Amino acid sequence: MDKFISKSITIVIIGLIILGFLFFFSSQLMYIFAKVEEQETGIQFRGGQISNIVGPGIYSDFGLFVEMKRISRQGVSFSVTDPEINIPMTKLWMKWCQVLLNRR
Repeated sequence: MDKFISKSITIVIIGLIILGFLFFFSSQLMYIFAKVEEQETGIQFRGGQISNIVGPGIYSDFGLFVEMKRISRQGVSFSVTDPEINIPMTKLWMKWCQVLLNRR
């Protein structure tokens, strides 16, 4: 009876160690159901190299050193005011700069 219990405990410990290694290395071997939102662009990497650029959707990939990174496509808007310059063209200039920044 004692041999059975010790074998069972040994098997459980070995199983947990194997699961730990699989969990640790699985992040480098795959991604499953990686979601790219509507306002994002996804970049798929294989071995540190860009393999594909994808739009919104759900993606999965298996292989060595695969990775999905998401980049936002939303523009960053900001405004800057200078109290020393108070002319009507300032507002027009700021609006034009804001439009240019949103285009990028």
